[in-house]
Amino acid sequence: MARKARVRSQSGIYRILLRSDKFIFCDDKDAEAFLDFLVRQKNDDFFEIYAYCLLNREIHLVVKEGLKGISADIMRICSGYVAYYNEKNSADGALFHGRFVSFPLEDDASVLRAVRQVHRMPLKENCKLDYAFSSYPVYFKKSDLLSSDAVILIAGSIIDFRIFCESGDGEENKRVLSDAELRGKIREMFAGVSAEELESLSDEQYNVLLGKIKKIDGATSESIARVLGIEKQVVEKA
Repeated sequence: MARKARVRSQSGIYRILLRSDKFIFCDDKDAEAFLDFLVRQKNDDFFEIYAYCLLNREIHLVVKEGLKGISADIMRICSGYVAYYNEKNSADGALFHGRFVSFPLEDDASVLRAVRQVHRMPLKENCKLDYAFSSYPVYFKKSDLLSSDAVILIAGSIIDFRIFCESGDGEENKRVLSDAELRGKIREMFAGVSAEELESLSDEQYNVLLGKIKKIDGATSESIARVLGIEKQVVEKA
């Protein structure tokens, strides 16, 4: 299937997802090293960090791109971390699964929701909101790492921000398919269709395909985007 062009954010702000089939962090030192690479990019390219959550196989970020653009920003962070990771852990080859997924955030409300979603990711791993490698507890300390003032201003106050993040949005109560389950459903749906046939689809046919996938019970726009390696906006427009 042809790779779709990355959707650009007019605001320069994105929610970012990085995934791996391996453990991205073998210990706390690895997670701290990744944060160091985030700080380097922040200092070198006017790159702003609004939220982060570092999990075993996923990294979730809300960031504003620097002067060089989001692709260059994330590439530099990842290439630096992978070089560090491979040397420290006597590994080689790629660490991250495919290219990173980005979701453009064009208004204050979507930025605030994305920050909440990232901060609530540890709950899905049976961890607490004050998870050590989430930016949520950092919001209540003095830190130069985050551009937190902009987010707190959107929320209204630090108290409003806490209430907003801790209230959730109801998604936790819904039965959502895991990425592995969704891949299985998609395979069943298109059994007998060759990879060549899928890659030759026109944009109109591709949108029809996405429309069918969106009807799968338990599939979300975000999970479809992750599984297919496309932008969330492409899924939503189909």
